[in-house]
Amino acid sequence: MDNKLLKSVQGVRYAQEGILQFNDSSHLLNHLNYLFRSDKNQKWTNKDTPNCAFSLYTPNGWVTKPFSDERNVRNNCKQSIYDWVIRRWNQDTYKHLAMGVSYFYDLNNNLAHINNESIFNLTQLFAEETCAEYENLFPFLYVCHADQGEATHIHRLYLLNV
Repeated sequence: MDNKLLKSVQGVRYAQEGILQFNDSSHLLNHLNYLFRSDKNQKWTNKDTPNCAFSLYTPNGWVTKPFSDERNVRNNCKQSIYDWVIRRWNQDTYKHLAMGVSYFYDLNNNLAHINNESIFNLTQLFAEETCAEYENLFPFLYVCHADQGEATHIHRLYLLNV
């Protein structure tokens, strides 16, 4: 935990919202569109969107990637994740997933200088923190939004251990 990002988080106002479940599969898909800025009608994409990043748990461990500035590439990422969870549980997917978000206030919102290792380390920190707090959750996706000005925030998707 000796990287620049984690040191900079110390002393920064931090808020974590509770864990929420999805209402239905449509809610899940809409949330993934928001996370990956993939819906052409959504209002969140801006010049800072390429500063966002995501970490996905795979059979080979965590893979962290920056956002592409091309919507179709982000849409392909979103669709791959959605297809994977749909294949796993069909139409009941939403019943096996939960979401959470954490906000970092007063943190420099331009994360262009933060590399994948920093995002990975922050992902690991959150995984340890949330797994200890919620024993029935397995985090598999973290999306770091650094494109909304006031607060850099990290969304989390969890598999529920049911």
